[in-house]
Amino acid sequence: MSYVTTVDGRAELLPLSEVQTNFLMERGIDLEVAIRLGVQSIKFRGYDWLAFPYYQDGEIVNAKFRTLDKKFMQSKGGEKIFYNKDVLSDVTLKSDPLIIFEGEIDCLTAIQCGFPRSISVPDGAPSKNIDPERDEVSMKYSYLQNAFSLLDDCKEIIIATDGDASGHVLRDDLSIRLSKARCKYLNYPQGCKDLNETFLKYGERGVKETIARAKWCKVDGVYEFSELPPIEEKFVYELNMGRFDENFKLRKGDFTVVTGHPSSGKSTFVNHMMCQLVKNHKLKIGFASFEQKPQTDHLRLLRKWFLFEYELFTEGYFNADALRQRRCTDWIDKNFSVIVPSFEDMVDLPWLIEKMQVAVLQKNCDVIVIDPFNELDHDTTGDPMRLYIGQFIKTLKRFASRHDVHVIVVAHPRKLSKDKDGNIEIPNLYDIEESSMWYNKTDLGLIIHRQDGLTLARVAKSRYEDMIGKRGQKLFMFDETSGHFNEYVDGAFKE
Repeated sequence: MSYVTTVDGRAELLPLSEVQTNFLMERGIDLEVAIRLGVQSIKFRGYDWLAFPYYQDGEIVNAKFRTLDKKFMQSKGGEKIFYNKDVLSDVTLKSDPLIIFEGEIDCLTAIQCGFPRSISVPDGAPSKNIDPERDEVSMKYSYLQNAFSLLDDCKEIIIATDGDASGHVLRDDLSIRLSKARCKYLNYPQGCKDLNETFLKYGERGVKETIARAKWCKVDGVYEFSELPPIEEKFVYELNMGRFDENFKLRKGDFTVVTGHPSSGKSTFVNHMMCQLVKNHKLKIGFASFEQKPQTDHLRLLRKWFLFEYELFTEGYFNADALRQRRCTDWIDKNFSVIVPSFEDMVDLPWLIEKMQVAVLQKNCDVIVIDPFNELDHDTTGDPMRLYIGQFIKTLKRFASRHDVHVIVVAHPRKLSKDKDGNIEIPNLYDIEESSMWYNKTDLGLIIHRQDGLTLARVAKSRYEDMIGKRGQKLFMFDETSGHFNEYVDGAFKE
């Protein structure tokens, strides 16, 4: 004799009545399967109740009850576990997919159709999603905690909840807790809300076909090639700087690092590059300069560049007539913006990102130049500098991609030694600020080095050489009068 617990105490489990047997048969349930899984009856407060015992290691630890007119209750103080949980310990079924149902009738339907590794949740579906962080408070999914160790080896879990709104809530909650990577879900035939209705309408074949069509839960980030959206081919901007265009081309969404010793002319070279973009492609440039004073250094270079390029005038801004000065000022205001911190600002990464957003969204900048990295306030909060720099670059690359702008960071290298002739060694990207991240994560890596009156522009890293330039170097001479770099084609450069 077996017993279950009700709110009134213990109740004896009895054989199914004729009415209950007919009810199960009307639902298409194989009585042999039902009895093998312990489906029986109890008498409680004048009603005959169908009893679905919940076994753990062969012992009844809970039970659910229903009358044929849809009154429901559970054992008082019963343990929250899956219905048919003991099947999880059956090593002979280990290779079969696990199917989780919302109710016992659907579970029995699957078992009799040849899917023995089927279980059911004990509490049905919630009306709204429950945050996993609230599981210890809500206890709605405590039956999962009881089974996680048995579910570890399950490589395929089919979540077969009802096809209504609550069933979808339960499906989503279970897939999150069990890992979407291994979860599938069922779509039932039209007019069917669960597996039992599918069986009644289409028979065992319909059940098998429905389960065979189970779809993997969608997880962003992993696709077949045919599922990928087409990538917009980005326009490639050439600088119109002679043969250097073979080495350096600019695309929106990319990230460039520029390095070179202090006073090597890297900021001036970048300034010339940006002016070339303005002239040839009408791009707008945003400078975040932390070493140069925009009112003097930057403005002087831009004025000099404009007056020579557009006015063929080399006598200086203040010697130009009022009309030239006005055209120069209008050109600068139209094509350049500048990010300038106040004395009180903590010029860290969040501050920089906020100002870059203003430059892009309000000033319509296409390129942002950060010069130099070394002058920013860097809060590593105990992390190694290498990890911080990796996150710094990652944040800027996300910004570039999201806002469709090109981001350039100018960064000083570590102090390098001199050769026997007194020349400072040419730096490489690995020499920048304690981290190999500058080489690993950049799309374009540019080195500027000045020696013997010549400027070397070396592209040391190009992630996409077939699109944005090949690694290599070119020589330039800087014309102080015009603020221009002119390609130098004769002679050699001392290495």
